Amino acid sequence: TGAVAMNPGSALDLDNFKKNAPSLYKNIGITDQITSTGHVNMYVMGVMVNSRTKHTPAAVAFAHFVTDAQNQMSFAKKVAIFPSTAGSLNDPYFTKEDGTDETRVRIAAAKSLKGAVNYTPVLFSDQMKTALRNEVAKALQGKESPKQALDNAVNAADRLLQQG
Repeated sequence: TGAVAMNPGSALDLDNFKKNAPSLYKNIGITDQITSTGHVNMYVMGVMVNSRTKHTPAAVAFAHFVTDAQNQMSFAKKVAIFPSTAGSLNDPYFTKEDGTDETRVRIAAAKSLKGAVNYTPVLFSDQMKTALRNEVAKALQGKESPKQALDNAVNAADRLLQQG
C-alpha cells in the first residue's frame, strides 16, 4: 500500500522478510527503537537457581559456564543474543561491517545497547507483569490515580515474592 510499517524485530526477521515478502525486504530500513524515554529497552535474561537445590555445586559450575566471556561470545554467534560480559560488544562481530543486512542490524542493535535501560526487573514473574499491566490499565481508564496503581502493583509484587 505504500504505507509505513514497523516491526520491533531483529536480524532474525530479515530472513523471514526475504523469503515471505521480498518486495518489502528490498525497502527495509533500520532505525533506533522508538521510546518515550530516549533510551532503548534492554531485554535481560537471567539464570536462577532455587536456593533449596540439592545440586549447588553443579548449579554454580553451570552459572560460571554460562557467564564465561568466551562461551557467551560463542553463543551470540549462533543465536540472536548479546553477551553481557565487559568489553564483549567491542568484538569485531559487533562492530565491523561486512556488507550484509544481518550484520548492519546486529551492529546497530549492539550500538543501541550503550544507552539501553532494562525497564522490567528480572525478578518480575509473569504474575507480577500481569498485575502491573492491570494496574496501568486502571490508571489509564481513570479508575485509579497513577500513584495508587503503582502502589497496588508494588503491593501485588511484594505479595507474590513472599509466596516464593
